[in-house]
Amino acid sequence: MSGHCGWIIDGAVASDRHFEQALALASSVRRYRRTPRMFAGWLSRDVVDELTDATELRFFPDSQLTPFITAEQFRKFSTAKTAPAPGLNQVVQMVNAPSAWSRATGENVYIAVVDSGINGQHPEFPDWKKAGGWSHDGSDPWTDFSGHGTMCAVIAAGNPARRARLCGVAPNAKLYSCKTEYRISEIIAAYEWVEDQRDAHQRPVVISNSFGYKVKDPPQENGMLIERDHPLCHVIRRVVGSGIPMVFAAGNNHDPQQATQCTPSTIWAWNSMEEVLTVAEVDENHSVRPYSSRGPGQWASQHCPKPDCAAPTFGWILFDSTYKCAAEGWGTSGAAPQAAGLLSLLLERDPQAPAAVLYDRIRTSCRSLGAGRNCVGSGLIDCDAAL
Repeated sequence: MSGHCGWIIDGAVASDRHFEQALALASSVRRYRRTPRMFAGWLSRDVVDELTDATELRFFPDSQLTPFITAEQFRKFSTAKTAPAPGLNQVVQMVNAPSAWSRATGENVYIAVVDSGINGQHPEFPDWKKAGGWSHDGSDPWTDFSGHGTMCAVIAAGNPARRARLCGVAPNAKLYSCKTEYRISEIIAAYEWVEDQRDAHQRPVVISNSFGYKVKDPPQENGMLIERDHPLCHVIRRVVGSGIPMVFAAGNNHDPQQATQCTPSTIWAWNSMEEVLTVAEVDENHSVRPYSSRGPGQWASQHCPKPDCAAPTFGWILFDSTYKCAAEGWGTSGAAPQAAGLLSLLLERDPQAPAAVLYDRIRTSCRSLGAGRNCVGSGLIDCDAAL
């Protein structure tokens, strides 16, 4: 079916008759087995307006979210056939992952990268690591239409076997590639697929998300602010509540001209939910990146301001088919997968640990960076200390 479904229809409080009426009127319908009173599909604006006025159905645009690395940064990449230092291997050292590998490497843990796909041809992704995948359009999930998902995957769990040049935070974790075009309907479907895999294999899973709203002001849909009762929020709460921790990038929404400031807040919507671990970005000198989104976050609670923590990005990285170097870092897109890798190390040691307990272990073991709480959260993640 088409990737763009138009609307997400929530019939949780609507009558069966009205829900079935909307289903009959929609085309290109995507049903959600774990949320049977919700579906995505094409409907004309006139039909949506009519049903909104006459029923208790709720309609949400099937918005396309944005990966947190910009087109301008893409153009600033340099390419090479090899991966000279510094780069990911040095980033992994900065977060003390090698010191933790004697106790955990991500063995028997799965990391689901919900993104643009993963280019599975690289030696960093040996066959045993490719545990499966899902695609929004039926295409091979182990291909990547932009390179962004490949970058996130190698950061989280690249393995240096087979003469691979790069090593991720959790080199022995397995990967699920969930290929989307970042539409909310697809993201929900990908989360459901991950839940199915967890139930089928009875192994711990982490979900890594490096996308969101790339705007300077609180995002809106149909002229209204996005609220906590959005369908994607309900799904995230269910998934995390079922035992699958989620990591989100903080975003690249801060004004670089205000690089020394830790305000205003620019972490939006689900990226600021208490149920997820939100990761900011620092450079090789432990300084917060000028564009890294600041907290406390749109939906921050008093006891859980965002970001939760920070991770470094700099230098050479695998991006789709080549090694590339970004002068301004990899965006918070490159920070979030490091925390996903750390979560997999923790889950290897304690597979039944609830998400909130794991998040707290990461926050309390961070190294202080001397920057404001709204800039870097509790500080730099430290894999060795967290274990």
